[in-house]
Amino acid sequence: MTGFAALLLLAIGNGEVRAQSEFTFKRLDVTDGMASNYVVDITQDEQEYIWIASESGLSRFDGKRFTTYNISNSNISSNELNVLFYNSYDDAVWIGTQRNGICLYDCKQQRFTRFFRSGELITDDVTNIVPAADGGLWIVHYHLGIDYYSNKEKKFTSYKASDIKGLEGNYWCAADDGKGHLLVGKNTNGLSVVDLKTRQCKNFMHVPNDPNSLPGNCVKSIFIDNTGNIWVGTSNGLALFNLEEGTFTVFRHNPENKYSLISNQVNDIGQDKEGRIWICTYMGGASILDLHANSFTRPEDTHFKNITFTGNKHGLSSPNARCFMQDCFGNIWLGNYRGGVDFLSYKKPDFQTLDFLRMMDGQLIGKQVWGLALDNEGHLWAGGENEIVMFDGKDIKKVISLKDKTIPFTHVSHIHTGTNGMLWLGMYCNGLLKCNPKTTEVTRIAIPDEPDAEVCCFFEEEGILWIGTQEGLYTLRNGGKREKKTSPGKCRTT
Repeated sequence: MTGFAALLLLAIGNGEVRAQSEFTFKRLDVTDGMASNYVVDITQDEQEYIWIASESGLSRFDGKRFTTYNISNSNISSNELNVLFYNSYDDAVWIGTQRNGICLYDCKQQRFTRFFRSGELITDDVTNIVPAADGGLWIVHYHLGIDYYSNKEKKFTSYKASDIKGLEGNYWCAADDGKGHLLVGKNTNGLSVVDLKTRQCKNFMHVPNDPNSLPGNCVKSIFIDNTGNIWVGTSNGLALFNLEEGTFTVFRHNPENKYSLISNQVNDIGQDKEGRIWICTYMGGASILDLHANSFTRPEDTHFKNITFTGNKHGLSSPNARCFMQDCFGNIWLGNYRGGVDFLSYKKPDFQTLDFLRMMDGQLIGKQVWGLALDNEGHLWAGGENEIVMFDGKDIKKVISLKDKTIPFTHVSHIHTGTNGMLWLGMYCNGLLKCNPKTTEVTRIAIPDEPDAEVCCFFEEEGILWIGTQEGLYTLRNGGKREKKTSPGKCRTT
């Protein structure tokens, strides 16, 4: 039973951990060969390689091992990276650096090409690279403005802040809505919407006491989902932006509502193939928003599914989720600043894991499970040390302590559900207990000549409960009115 129980791996924890148990993450970090645990962006190329940018170099993952690129072993221009974008037009990974322009990694030629301020770019600090509606690229710089790159002409065109009134500031991100507008997220000056034909700019800022204004003036992420909704991630909440009306529906963290946004400081926004919106946050983790399950009539009624930092495989490896990416197979990749990468397979595990945890040294670890049984109502009971617990689906609904009925450090080796609904508990070197699961009343049943019997198994038929121990076989009739011991090798009952 111990091997089976270990394979099933049951555990108990707080409500937040139980809500996350449907996720099982695989961790990837420097111990696996990555350049750094400080991950800032992730992308995938046409050959299905995964590229991971960090502040200490670039990593390429082939599914088994990592290849790292830095200034000491390659022609990459910098180790301090900000953003990645795979451009299928030229089959190249575009790498935006913090101070050294852009590097292109040609996937066919397997070599780097550099672009600098002295030649093509406005500045060498690149904060974002996103696709343009016409097939080109937008390159966002922290200072001075934005560049446009034409794939066909292989030419850069500058959109300098000095030439567009209202675009002044520092810039984190951008998004092309495909309708002639470029939305630009700024560091302290909110959101700008640039009309690409007229090069006119309209700005949106947070307005105190206006619930329909931009929630925060630091905009780190802008994402347009597959239905055209514009999502804006700020330092003070998430917003759904109505460009025509110039209004924002704001979602914020509420500590009294576990279904609210996990943190107000949004780092990245993405969407998976099932249409769910993933929000990566600072000092929180990741929130998932199912667009089909929410009506958005009131922001406070919106239901987010949250994944926190837990220190185990059911949570993130860091509370600072930096970036989201779904690969061509459907796998989810979450880059963490200081925690490496959390990988979530599209294929659900063959076994469902139920959480049965305890806190030790600041981390949640699994308790041991010794006995398992289903009761007459279909609930799963698990036997641990000095307790039994009942699961209803994935959650623990009842805990019955046995400390006052047993000696310390004993455990429930076997559980049997009787025809009358009683639970029979076979203890390790501590005899037999009967438990009423409805009232939680526990009664010790004496086994003749074996007060510390090690109960090994149960069998019940026609009102007779058979009890196997290390020393012999016993029968219990009619729920406890009559007992009889049978010596080993002379098994019989009357």
